[in-house]
Amino acid sequence: MKFKTFILKSVVLGLSAVFLLFGVLFYTQLATSEKGFHYDWQTLLFISVIFFALVCGIVIAYFLLVLLKKIEQGLAFSKESLSILKRIRQTILLIGLVFFGLLPKFLKVADLDDAPGLMLVGLAIVFLPFAVCTLTSVLENLLENAIILKKDHDLTV
Repeated sequence: MKFKTFILKSVVLGLSAVFLLFGVLFYTQLATSEKGFHYDWQTLLFISVIFFALVCGIVIAYFLLVLLKKIEQGLAFSKESLSILKRIRQTILLIGLVFFGLLPKFLKVADLDDAPGLMLVGLAIVFLPFAVCTLTSVLENLLENAIILKKDHDLTV
């Protein structure tokens, strides 16, 4: 069990490192772009949404590390684990809501390139966090039922 949680912690830390690297590279690209170039409001909104999503991704990684620590301590079926899972779901929902800020840029690029399918790609990207949020809600309900069953079992024994 400890080996599995170690592997999962390594994966979470690796993904966090990828998020940080992407943020640094994205910022470097923005900082070294042409100095006389002015961004329109869609581009600024797009950049803001990307950086906010990166920060939220790192916050989710922290919550996952805390949850893995609880699992390692044998507290997987506890109220603390449920509250951590609720925070993860709320953060994913926040990312999904903020991702609607990507749509104006996708609309502008789809209109300029005369590629209406690009707008569908933008919608798919926007609604992906909502699918993950739905999965997290199902897991949250399962954990809540497991906590109730564990409590009943502890009272029976």
